[in-house]
Amino acid sequence: MKKSVLLAISIMLMITSAFIANAKIYQWTDKDGKKHFGDKPPAEEKVVVLSEQQINARGSSYTKEPSSLVEGDIYRNRLSDTVVMYTTSSCGYCAKARKHFAAHNIKYVEKNIDKSTRYKHEFKQIKGKGVPLIFMGEYQMSGFSVAGFTRKYEQFMKNASVNS
Repeated sequence: MKKSVLLAISIMLMITSAFIANAKIYQWTDKDGKKHFGDKPPAEEKVVVLSEQQINARGSSYTKEPSSLVEGDIYRNRLSDTVVMYTTSSCGYCAKARKHFAAHNIKYVEKNIDKSTRYKHEFKQIKGKGVPLIFMGEYQMSGFSVAGFTRKYEQFMKNASVNS
């Protein structure tokens, strides 16, 4: 009896996974220029079928790093006048932080530990435990909330203007 139930469940899982593996994600732009993604494309729009690589590659629009942070001194994050954020590609709180930074014109350097072995090494060296890990001068923040970030960012900016 147990073997037949397990066999039935195994067969159902194999069939389901075959459907999931064949699922496609579509991207299209509406008449207002807004991008949309979904598993069912609209008939009236021109669509692009995304590859798995395109779906998994969720990078930041902030790719250039100030030269002062490129030279390898990971502790320079704490001395910098720039917000530095360690992230991963699949982190929802990282995405929330990016969105907040963009909405408030906050310049930052993103260090994605999924995409860079150097950043992953830095993250381990500073004993990072979770993402986002945000540095603002002497201030450090693990995770992200608008209220918590705003409080620390205001202190950071106040200190930066005093030290200028």
